[in-house]
Amino acid sequence: LARLGGEPRIVVRGLLFYFAISPDGKRLALGRSRELVTMNEDGSDEKRIGPYTTEKYSWRSIPTGRPWSPDGRLIALECSSKDDRSGLLIHNLIDSTEIDILNPPWSRIGNVAWAADGQSLYLAGIRTEGGQSQIWSISYPRGEVRQITSDANGFSDLSASADGKSLLAIQSIYSNSLWVLPSGNEFGIQKVPTGEEAVRAWVNWIADGRILFVSGTA
Repeated sequence: LARLGGEPRIVVRGLLFYFAISPDGKRLALGRSRELVTMNEDGSDEKRIGPYTTEKYSWRSIPTGRPWSPDGRLIALECSSKDDRSGLLIHNLIDSTEIDILNPPWSRIGNVAWAADGQSLYLAGIRTEGGQSQIWSISYPRGEVRQITSDANGFSDLSASADGKSLLAIQSIYSNSLWVLPSGNEFGIQKVPTGEEAVRAWVNWIADGRILFVSGTA
């Protein structure tokens, strides 16, 4: 579809998953049915990256964000091992060699962004079930992993600046509050003031009518 409008044109048909555009805007990488492929932006010159499922991995897919390296020679793939650990594969589009990064194991990976120098990449990922998504740095080709943020809030939609000096991410701030709903009167709901205390869990009534709750700042 032209930037200023026009008739849309189908580039590729089939059951498609996430796709990513190369840094020069000339190639697409996408998951289609049971395989991963790259092709020109008009659908020509299709090349197979590999299967969706392998003997080692339950599935492999194109992550959101900017999984192509700045020079267009490498692409980061999200993968899931047979024991359900999420990780990254750095796939070389020239010779099809791969480096896998499964330590630490993530329970879920969000989007991926390469640094401008191509010597590291960043991802937003959850390390354990129930945790918040944090930002991680991974060196290439050594695969050394470093956690950048350690926050009670989560981060998503990660992107790196063109000069590689800054990261941009959306921070999700979670806030609980306490409400009382009179029995049989759904319109009588009222918010209970808790001051600066953040309500976390274990809300209960005390016999004298006071409310007991666990605070996140306690």
